[in-house]
Parts: sequence; C-alpha cells; structure tokens
Amino acid sequence: MSLWDDHNSNMLWLDSTYPTTASSTTLGAKRGSCDISSGAPNDVESQNANSYVVFSNIKAGPIGSTFDSGSTGGGNGSGSTTTTKGSTTTTKAPTTTTTTSKATTTTAASGGNGGGAAHWAQCGGVGYTGPTTCASPYTCTKQNEYYSQCL
Repeated sequence: MSLWDDHNSNMLWLDSTYPTTASSTTLGAKRGSCDISSGAPNDVESQNANSYVVFSNIKAGPIGSTFDSGSTGGGNGSGSTTTTKGSTTTTKAPTTTTTTSKATTTTAASGGNGGGAAHWAQCGGVGYTGPTTCASPYTCTKQNEYYSQCL
C-alpha cells in the first residue's frame, strides 16, 4: 500500500479543505489550494503510476527541542533533532507536471530563552499547557475558546 492509497480522505488533509464538509473559512480547515474532488487513489494510480512523495523540513524530537534558542521556532535547543531542509514537495510522475504543497506548523514550548512563544505559535486555550506569553513584540490573541495565538 502506498501513501496515495488513502481511500478514506484522498490525502485532502494534506493540501485541501479538510474535513470536506467544513467551510474553507473554518479555522484550520483550509490547508491548501487543491480541490476537494482531487486525489482519488484510483485516479492518481492510473494517471501517475510512478508518483512519489518527498518529505522535507521534518523535525523530530521532544516539544521545544527542535529549534535553536535564537530561531523563530522557540524552544531551548537541548534535545536531539533530525532535520532535513526544504519544503514538503509532492512530485508526480517524471513528466513536466510538478505539484508543490507547503504545510507549515510552528510549535513553541517554553524553554531556556525566556522570551515567550514565537510569532504564530499557540499561547493559550482550553486544555493548553504551553507558554502563555509571547516573544516581543507579539501579543497573545484569543482566536476562540480553544486557541490563542501570538500575533
């Protein structure tokens, strides 16, 4: 089974509005520009049999450890990190057609830098246990009951 055999959601969680029943204006639903009718495994397999996916800019490690203290990602840089550079790229069969999607998620945890959560990072909400202050000059702005963000 390949990554493209996502018969449940047609990979739409990666680069489209997902769940498909949500409005594209719903916070977190709009994840890319692909149409919600795209990505059916049978279509992808028959039209692009040699498709493959390259993932990059993936960081692995304990929360708050995957960025240096001087970076915009927050954290204290003390954990071990596996990192590759670039953006998440989906490349179709070796033709002139290339589709690129870039998904960015920033997670900041309080760390040794004492500067608060980074720009765009979560800073509050029901059940949230991370930092509740933002690095200067950003302020923690409530988006809804469950999510506040450094803006």
